[in-house]
Amino acid sequence: MKKVFIIDDDEMYQMVLSKIIKKIDPEIVVETFWNGEKALEYFNINKNNPLPKLLLLDINMPIMDGWQFISEFESRYPNLKTLSNIYMFSSSLEERERTKALSFKSVKDYLLKPVSINLMRELIAANIV
Repeated sequence: MKKVFIIDDDEMYQMVLSKIIKKIDPEIVVETFWNGEKALEYFNINKNNPLPKLLLLDINMPIMDGWQFISEFESRYPNLKTLSNIYMFSSSLEERERTKALSFKSVKDYLLKPVSINLMRELIAANIV
């Protein structure tokens, strides 16, 4: 099953990304979570299901931000290279955030918001079989 997870506290952004993804490939199942804790709860409940091939992660969120999520996710899933491709998104232009994001072994890239249709098309083509 083709799956994309969006972890972002901005409901409007979740909706826009979901529509873009569905426009690119209507067969993709999009799951959305408003913080990292909710996503980890989902993984716990559905631990026998495969992880998504593409996970879009915001950095700044309430309760559990992207940094906390990625730390916990990597400790739970040590074989991440074969499980999920995580892209961290932010509106921040600070180079230290990009450097920090790319220091995590599971983070494939750090991208700026908003995401264009062309970029999303590239991410889907590169990550979802």
